[in-house]
Amino acid sequence: MTRGVIQATAVKGNLIMNYEKIPFTASLLAMAITLTACGGGSSSNNNQEETPETPQAPVVDETPNQQEPEPEPEPLPTYSLNMDGGDGAEGGRGGNVYLYRRGTGGAIRVSSEATLDPATAADVSIPEVTVDTGSNPLVVTGDLTIDIDNTAPAVGQVYFYDGSLYIYDGAMTDAEVPEPELGTEATVVTGISIAEDATLTFSSSTNSTLSVDFDDDVINSGTITTINTESDTTLQLTIGARVYEGSGDVVQPGSPFFLFADLIINNGTVTTKGDAETGAEGGSGYIRLLGGAVANHGSLIAEGFDNATGTAGYGSSVELSGFVVVNSGSIDASSGVGANEGTIGGGYVSLQGSFAIANTGSIDVSGEDGVADADSYGGAGGYIGIFLSPVSVELATSEIEDEELNEISQELIELYGDDVAPFILNTGSLNAEGGAGAGTGDGGEGGSVGFTIEENGGYYGPRIAIEEVSEEEEIEPAPPALVEITGQVSLDGGSAGVDGYSGASGGSIYVYQNAHIESTNDLHISGITEFNMSGGNGTTNEGGEGGYLNVDTNAYFYSEEELEDDQTLDGPSVVFNTNINANGGNVTASEGGEGSYIDAATGGYVEIDAYSGTEIGGEVDFNSAVEINSGSVAGSASDVYVEYTYFEVEATNDVMVAGSINGRGSDVTITPAAESSDSYIGGEGAYIYLESEQGDVSLSADIDVSGGNSPTDGGEGGSIYIEAADGLVAITGSVTSNGGDAEIAIEDSVGGNSGEIYLNSYLAFDTPNLYTIPTSFSLNGGAGAEAGESRAIYGWNSDLEVDECLGGVCPEEEPEEVIAD
Repeated sequence: MTRGVIQATAVKGNLIMNYEKIPFTASLLAMAITLTACGGGSSSNNNQEETPETPQAPVVDETPNQQEPEPEPEPLPTYSLNMDGGDGAEGGRGGNVYLYRRGTGGAIRVSSEATLDPATAADVSIPEVTVDTGSNPLVVTGDLTIDIDNTAPAVGQVYFYDGSLYIYDGAMTDAEVPEPELGTEATVVTGISIAEDATLTFSSSTNSTLSVDFDDDVINSGTITTINTESDTTLQLTIGARVYEGSGDVVQPGSPFFLFADLIINNGTVTTKGDAETGAEGGSGYIRLLGGAVANHGSLIAEGFDNATGTAGYGSSVELSGFVVVNSGSIDASSGVGANEGTIGGGYVSLQGSFAIANTGSIDVSGEDGVADADSYGGAGGYIGIFLSPVSVELATSEIEDEELNEISQELIELYGDDVAPFILNTGSLNAEGGAGAGTGDGGEGGSVGFTIEENGGYYGPRIAIEEVSEEEEIEPAPPALVEITGQVSLDGGSAGVDGYSGASGGSIYVYQNAHIESTNDLHISGITEFNMSGGNGTTNEGGEGGYLNVDTNAYFYSEEELEDDQTLDGPSVVFNTNINANGGNVTASEGGEGSYIDAATGGYVEIDAYSGTEIGGEVDFNSAVEINSGSVAGSASDVYVEYTYFEVEATNDVMVAGSINGRGSDVTITPAAESSDSYIGGEGAYIYLESEQGDVSLSADIDVSGGNSPTDGGEGGSIYIEAADGLVAITGSVTSNGGDAEIAIEDSVGGNSGEIYLNSYLAFDTPNLYTIPTSFSLNGGAGAEAGESRAIYGWNSDLEVDECLGGVCPEEEPEEVIAD
């Protein structure tokens, strides 16, 4: 049986097995501290003065205390989240963003400002260790092949027996017909050291799998590989050790590689990339690294094989799992490049930690482009999952007697004590984009990225000690987690080939935190200047819709029974100032005629909810440039379908929306044929809805939600509804919600009606500053043979229970002058 961390700790009673020789320093503690202290770029000032060889007369500066100015720090890098839909005869939909926080305190904070320095984050790593291959090591200085089927080894020969390696000492049994005495404890190989340029090969003619275990360490500076001599394929290989330290390679074409060790430090390359012909599973094999602490600084390659004349291989899976997980290297589980006859995809990469995860490297599960000059589909993006489920060291060691804990275990308990927060950190690039099709091939769908922080129940990754805890035993949970996410994220959908049909949808990013009951930490996404989630353009009858942004917090996760006396919950708030580009794709119909139609693509949807359940928290502070315009329509068709999009914010307490919101309806430029009765309605402007249950609402964004133009029927302007049941309502930005224009020269053409604005509060109507309306607004009906209606701004009079007209063209009144933008 392969000895993993759980088994090892159960047998030896130590948190990490016999690590007296491993100087586990406080660098991981420093990483946790870095998360609370990191900010802009840093500078240093060397105050050491050179001591001259001979004394020098002092130089008096006439300007006392004058110092050279500090150099300006280099600006921190910023990134974008790209998830646009691909172009095609039918455009692909923009991708989706889901940000959820359940529990108490803190906020979902999304900012374009960079606060994480990648250079600082890159310093976070597992410390160097002194490795030990034990009392009977195997030292490989030249190429060595070990036949695991060998049951009659020669003296001094290495052989495989019952899950371990041994060096045969010549002992024979006492039987009537003596046989080699195998598996004696004194001859077991305790560890391996493989020199640079040396290759260790495990071979078999009968097996497809091999699992080998070592009590001590594996030091790989060369190459480890396997072969089935009968089928000329590799074996599924599993290695268990106390420590794995690898600057060399593991080469397993087409077959899985599993590594279980208390400490894993990989600086080399592990590859399972196969080809269409070889490999125990065909294609590429699974890579799994599981330990108490896992650090990859090298390359993990499980990408699909290339195939220039046929379908390429899928990306496989890569998993890093441990109490602490660090990736500063590259992980590649992308699809291969091929003349794909159907859909293939990137693989699955997961980082799973039970206390801390830091990814500063690159992870690629993209679908590659189809081979040019062929009718090939683009590959679909795969999935990247980063999971944190904090487990306190007290819980991890709850059934181990204090006197059984070794020095390193005690150090870890101190290192990850009550004053250290669990954390999840990402500054690395995450790529799950879809590939472009070629010829008649469609584009590949964008993949997805998920961050899950589960602080209350649930579990990801290995525990580093016995798991069972008696129900009577009270164990303090891990402290509230720190969450810091930045870096480039690419989830675009692939475009169709020149003769293909479907542009693919952009992918999705999902961040979910079930927060600790005492948490006041933010779920922080920083240095992302824009979310690009627009739909792709279409050339026949449909463009792609813009993507969907959903931000959701609430404090209702906890029941009253879980609260201590007099304990109240601070609800999570939302602070958002990253720009959003989620326009609908344009469409130009190249083939019209009777019965043909075009779907106008709406812009994206924005929905933000922040509920606290109390008077504390549950606010929204939004300050971004939002583009959710619907796509334009051109070409020829007898029917055009148009819809509208929306921008919606709801919160328990104050709602503040600033920046700009552009959500114009679709322009339709199809000209009706002569003597045709066809009519085309321009798109309706976006609908804006803001609500506070018990706070104020302030809308200072500049807004344009006008209806789209069309030859026969202009679209309606979008309406704005604001409700603050027990608060004040203020609109101070400029608002434009005109109806779309129709062509006046076309008989019976009708301009679109403008939008309306409704403000609702249940406070007394004479409350000072109850309603503030914009000084600049335009609610004009569109032009046409018949002009559209110009509408008004209304405020609810709770005393009379009627809507009072506050501005614009009020009903049954002469039109008032409207101040245009």
